[in-house]
Amino acid sequence: MKTAARLLTSACFIAPLLLAGTAHAVGFKPFTDGGNVCKTCPEPGLDEIKLSTGTVIRAKITHKNSSFYVANLHGEVRAIPVGEVSEIKWANGSEPAGLTTGGQIVLKNGIILSGDVQVDTQGKVYKVTIEGADKAVNAIFGVVAEAYIGGTKR
Repeated sequence: MKTAARLLTSACFIAPLLLAGTAHAVGFKPFTDGGNVCKTCPEPGLDEIKLSTGTVIRAKITHKNSSFYVANLHGEVRAIPVGEVSEIKWANGSEPAGLTTGGQIVLKNGIILSGDVQVDTQGKVYKVTIEGADKAVNAIFGVVAEAYIGGTKR
């Protein structure tokens, strides 16, 4: 048991874990397959995002900041880097007002929390109230790769 404890706390074991999430770039991660059982049926209310690679993504853009758009499809949230977008066809014909309100927290593992972002009184935790939720989610600074409030990187 002592050997296992030493192994778990040794620098050789801990260093790769700490380094694994330190250099994370936000990039588009495709949505999981599913949600809409009819792949050829149009879903009303979705925006059409065309990437510079020619890939077309159909999802609802809920927010944007200086680095990426926040897209939601069937409850999954993804970041789409602004520099990768060549064109957007908005579901209602034009970009909706208020996309830069609120904030986004990008965790080192790539998960995005989007909603009302506040910094706690001690300045060590972001508190994110996600739309539709009545309680805030805490994101400790150590697990946060990027933070945006009001559309601007913090």
